[in-house]
Amino acid sequence: MIRTLALLLALALAACAPPGAPPGDDPNARLQWNQHREALARVLGFSLQGRLSDGFGRSGELLWRQRTDDSFTLQLRGPLGAGAVAIDGDADGVIVRSKDGEHRTDDPQGWMQAALGWTLPLADLRAWTLGLPADGAIDRLVLDAEGRIASLEQHGWTVHYDSYQTVGALALPRRLEARSAEVHLRLLIDRWAALDLAAAS
Repeated sequence: MIRTLALLLALALAACAPPGAPPGDDPNARLQWNQHREALARVLGFSLQGRLSDGFGRSGELLWRQRTDDSFTLQLRGPLGAGAVAIDGDADGVIVRSKDGEHRTDDPQGWMQAALGWTLPLADLRAWTLGLPADGAIDRLVLDAEGRIASLEQHGWTVHYDSYQTVGALALPRRLEARSAEVHLRLLIDRWAALDLAAAS
């Protein structure tokens, strides 16, 4: 009877596993992941300060404000930004400001690749920075012992989470690394300055 109950519990937990989670994942980690994911889903907006570097030794200071209406301002200062770059975006488009002037574009990633020699996965970065998968298919997802993402493969990128930090009642990433076939980026988040949370149900 006990073995039967244990098997039923394992099957129930497996049914709750996030898409892409390996079948051999620790059931307790998957349970913790479900709770962690629900808590992160309450984050509607945030501000952070950090440092971004690429695979060529260039780095820059990153300031990011994600608002509750899904608009955002992302500022990069230093060698990686070739001085200073600011990206303001919302559902209607993106404006990129740099030493070369102001550009409105529907392809900010293409602009960054052409102008800076590297790019950010802007469509997915909001979720990945919080420690969540982005919308869409997940190729692979590995959890750590505490039910947080250890690594994620999605949309042609591989994201590794090296460390987390406690912000209020949440565990949020502190250091992560993202790689695609063309780009290698490291993000160190020095400070989560503010979180806008949905009311608990």
